Amino acid sequence: STGEDVPQNMSIQARLVVVRVDRERVNLEELSALQRSGDQLARAMRAFIAHLQPQIDELHRGLPAMIGEARDHFCRVGAHARQPTALAMLYVGLDMGLQFAVKIGALDENTRRDIMGATKKALDSIGSEQARELEEGDPIERYIEVLSEEIAQKRAILRTKDDVDPVSSRDSEVIGFRDDQFAYLFPTVARKRVSLCLRAAGEPWNVTPQTLNRGLIK
Repeated sequence: STGEDVPQNMSIQARLVVVRVDRERVNLEELSALQRSGDQLARAMRAFIAHLQPQIDELHRGLPAMIGEARDHFCRVGAHARQPTALAMLYVGLDMGLQFAVKIGALDENTRRDIMGATKKALDSIGSEQARELEEGDPIERYIEVLSEEIAQKRAILRTKDDVDPVSSRDSEVIGFRDDQFAYLFPTVARKRVSLCLRAAGEPWNVTPQTLNRGLIK
């Protein structure tokens, strides 16, 4: 599928392989030729499915191992448990398509190996970039980052035992207590503060209290 942006939910993003395409990197002449051959692409897909049909029972037994082997490789670039599986399924699917192309004479075996080698490097790069984005988009890390910014800007206040009771104003709010080692947050107040800040910035943050608490414990 294509789109201007990716879903905001990190769990959904981890199940996708996100490929960012710049217009300057698209060969428009080649793309136009492919679009004119759309009927041929449909026929090729039909032939590929027909090729797989007699192998269904064998694929049921063998595909999990093939995907598992590819997933083991991509685990080193994935930041989320689901991400290596998404990369592995794409890799295995392409390899099966190219094996079919070799069988019908559209490619030779050396070309197939070259394409799969380039594909593995490309998916490694895509996976690494997506992993960084997933880490940056972690809602728990974002919660801590926003609270830290609010405290640094004195819009959120952590009281100490020696404080004369500070009064919350329109521009500041007491969100908990602190000592030399820890911050003790008022859970509802702190979560609401983060949610309002991100909403004002146009950034959705729909994390339930239960999910937030579990993430903070980890």
